[in-house]
This record gives sequence, C-alpha cells and structure tokens, in this order.
Amino acid sequence: MGLESGCCPEPEPATAVADGAAKRYLIYGRVFNTARDEHGNHLSAGVLRKAGWVAIPQVVTAIRMLERIARPRLLFAAEIHDPCSPDLRTGRSLAVVTMANRVEKFTAWVNEHSASHDRHGEAVPRQEGERIGTMRFRRTVAWHGRSPKAR
Repeated sequence: MGLESGCCPEPEPATAVADGAAKRYLIYGRVFNTARDEHGNHLSAGVLRKAGWVAIPQVVTAIRMLERIARPRLLFAAEIHDPCSPDLRTGRSLAVVTMANRVEKFTAWVNEHSASHDRHGEAVPRQEGERIGTMRFRRTVAWHGRSPKAR
C-alpha cells in the first residue's frame, strides 16, 4: 500500500537479459513494522527495502499507469483512489480494509467472468468463507502471470 512513484525502475543494462528475453523488473517498497534508526527508535516513515520483488510484465504496466495518475508520490494515495473523504487522508495510502474489499470485489468479478466464459482454470481458487487479502492477491497475480511451464 505504501508503494511510491519510481518503485519499479527500468532494469540496468547489465541485468537486462540478452537475445530479446524479458527484462527483469524489481519493485522496491518500504518496510514499516521493523523500521528502526541506529538508536532503536521506530521510524514511522519506514525504510526502503534492500531487496526488491520480481515483477511480471502486467504488474509493471499497472505500476506505470498508476505513476501517471499519482500526483502525490504514493501509487495508492487515498486522495486519488478514495475521493469520498480526500481531506481526511491527504498524503496517506488507502486503508488496508478498503484495499481488501476491492480485492474481494475484483476476485468475485474474475471468478464470475471465468465461469461465464467456461474458463474455470482462470478462476481464483478459494475455500468457503475465505477472504483473499492483499498478500494472497499479490501471490495469485504472480502465479497467473508466470508461464504455464514455470508452474
């Protein structure tokens, strides 16, 4: 939720794969829970993670789109993505519960769309009463973005 513009830089030429293969994009975010200064004080602004997450092309495209509309630095800024009360959350990201509800609605849409087009293998699997949540959603996007051979 705290991703910022520039979180997915273009890969360095040395790390780009040759012969037309896909570039290896990495996403860098902030760590908040364990962010401490040299004296052990909590840093509420977080610290940048040293290791990035590998991003599939669809996620890189989504990040580039969000960067174009993200006037503040946050890709999921409340004042852009939750216009009902922008003054209350200026400079902050969407609430976790808001994003979780949106993931649930999106997952329901994907499953309905998959069923209506007889593409059941593309549905997001879940157990009765289970909520997907943002962490599982991120893993699901990564799984479905991989080539079938890699699964």
